[in-house]
Amino acid sequence: MYLNKIVANSTAFIVSFILCYIILDYGLDLAIFITEDQTMFNDYLKKHFIKTFFYEMIRIGSYIFITEKIINYFNILSNAQKILILYTVTIILSGLYLLFINYSKNTHFFLSKWVKNVGWKDIIYEMI
Repeated sequence: MYLNKIVANSTAFIVSFILCYIILDYGLDLAIFITEDQTMFNDYLKKHFIKTFFYEMIRIGSYIFITEKIINYFNILSNAQKILILYTVTIILSGLYLLFINYSKNTHFFLSKWVKNVGWKDIIYEMI
């Protein structure tokens, strides 16, 4: 029974992530709108589509996983509070990642240039 719930939730996450990712980034050009940088979009979201896709899926999945653990621990029932917790977790983790990338001397990770160039706009992008 528990395994069925994991499979159902994972499938729902993957399908919704794929739809949102394609619609927001490639249909509505959300990344270009937020960052105001077509070149960065072409370099990272088009040139490195597969890497970026899986990286973002893991990153957003971890935000949701941590948020779910907090919600279950504190037995939160209000949808507004759940969304607020998700935004808070996203801001904290994205902010820590931004600080890590900005203060690291040797970051050869393919998205480090993206994060350094767009800065805090990456946090807004992750929240949406």
